Amino acid sequence: MTIRERLKRHSKSILIFLTATVLIVLLSLVLLGNEPESSALAESPLTVPTSPSSSSATLEQPAQSLVTKQQFDIEVIYAYVGKGLSETPHSHFDGVLMYPKNQYQSVIYFNVTHVSNSETESCDAIIEVYLIEVTSDTGCTEKYKYFEGTNYNPDFQDLTEITMRTYALIPMYSTSVERGFFTSNLTTNQSILGHRVGSIGSYTSGPSELGLWSAGEPNTITVSIYRVGWTVAKGSSVSLIRDECSEAIEEVQLEKFGDGFLYNTVVPQHQLSQMDLFHPDSLTK
Repeated sequence: MTIRERLKRHSKSILIFLTATVLIVLLSLVLLGNEPESSALAESPLTVPTSPSSSSATLEQPAQSLVTKQQFDIEVIYAYVGKGLSETPHSHFDGVLMYPKNQYQSVIYFNVTHVSNSETESCDAIIEVYLIEVTSDTGCTEKYKYFEGTNYNPDFQDLTEITMRTYALIPMYSTSVERGFFTSNLTTNQSILGHRVGSIGSYTSGPSELGLWSAGEPNTITVSIYRVGWTVAKGSSVSLIRDECSEAIEEVQLEKFGDGFLYNTVVPQHQLSQMDLFHPDSLTK
C-alpha cells in the first residue's frame, strides 16, 4: 500500500470518529434537557402505606384534603452548657465501662404549647419534627433531633409507624442525640413544661470529648430551632411532609455564667448558685 492510500484510509477513520463523537454529544444534550428536576421531587410530600412491606411500596402523593400546618409552639425557657458534674465511668451493656460523651455538656428545656384545634384536623395523629442546633462562635456545633406529637382520633394506637417515619425527615445518626414525646389527646393551647434535649446523659465507650469546647473556650453560644416537617397518620398510611421554610423558628443566645453559658426565663436568680444547673428543680419534678 502506498503512502497516499494509507493517508486516505486514515483520514476516513478520523472523519468517522469525529462524526460519532458529535452524535453522542448531541444525544446527551437531548437527554439532559428532558431530565426531571431532583430538587422539585425531593420537596414533594410522600405517602407510605403502613403495611409491613411498606419499604418496597410505591410512593404516592397524599390526599389533597391533608393540609399540614404548625401544630406546636415550642419555646426555649432554659438552657445550660458547661462542664459536666462527673466524668466517672459506669457499667453499661454487659459490664462495658461507659464515659460521658462530652466533658462539656448541654441541656435545653422547652415550654411546648399545642396550638392546633383537634376539631379541624383531618388526620388521626401527627408528629412535628425539629432540628435543634447548639453553636459556638468557635465553629463547633451540636445537632439534636426532637419531636412532639399527639392524636386526633381517640382510637389511634399505632405509634410505631408514625415515629419510625421521622427518620425520613432526619436520618438516623445524622444527629448526636434524638428525643421525642407523644402526648395523647392534647387540647388546644394546652402546654407541657419540661421536655428537654441535649448531650447530658449521653455516654460512649471511648474517652470523653470536649464538645463545644473542642476548638477552644467559646465566647458565645446560640441555640437555634428549625421545624423540619411532619409525619401524619391517616387511615392506613403515614405521610411525610417537609416544611418549606429553612429559617429558624426560634433562636436564643446564652450568656456567660460561671464556667459555662446560661439562658434562663424560669428559675429565680437567687436559686441558680444552689442547684445542679443541668437539672433545675422547677423543670424536673
